[in-house]
Amino acid sequence: MKDDSSKINNSFEKSLYEIGERSSSYSKLQQILLIYAVFGCIIGVIAFVYFIIIKFQIDLTQQERILLLVSGSGFSLSLISLVILFFRRQQYKTKTERNRYINAIGEFLFQWGRFERIGKNKLEQKNMDFNKVSIKAIIYSLLETSLITEDDIIILEECLRSRNALVHAEQPFITEDLIRMTNAISEINNRLANS
Repeated sequence: MKDDSSKINNSFEKSLYEIGERSSSYSKLQQILLIYAVFGCIIGVIAFVYFIIIKFQIDLTQQERILLLVSGSGFSLSLISLVILFFRRQQYKTKTERNRYINAIGEFLFQWGRFERIGKNKLEQKNMDFNKVSIKAIIYSLLETSLITEDDIIILEECLRSRNALVHAEQPFITEDLIRMTNAISEINNRLANS
């Protein structure tokens, strides 16, 4: 049984790694293409300026040509650097938000698991007869023994629905909602542990 869970865990980690790699390579390709696009625009602008100089027969000295070339190169480098910085910032924001979301999921599931453990232990200490594999039975047994309140039931049912949706990948969640539910479960856990 332990080997099976280890294989599943390794497979899951491998899948997450592959998803991250695909996302990363797509993002890098997108950045490269954008840099090429910006560089192409800059070359186009420089070529247009050169066309105007030739068309209107503007006579430039050697120093003026060098100065025009240097200023065009400097402008090009500045614009490319700004584009790269913008996309690096966007990439950082995306990674930060994704990490925050993953941390929120982990903390939510940890607090939910802690609730199940504490709830079962409290009911066993009171020698209650309850279905140990049914979380709803555990919740309502805790209510019967006045270890939790009706308000807690409302919160726990919302959290149970969210937990099931997360575990079965039914829908993504807003990070703030996960944090709110995590804090609510944590508060219930602390009350249960101290009762």
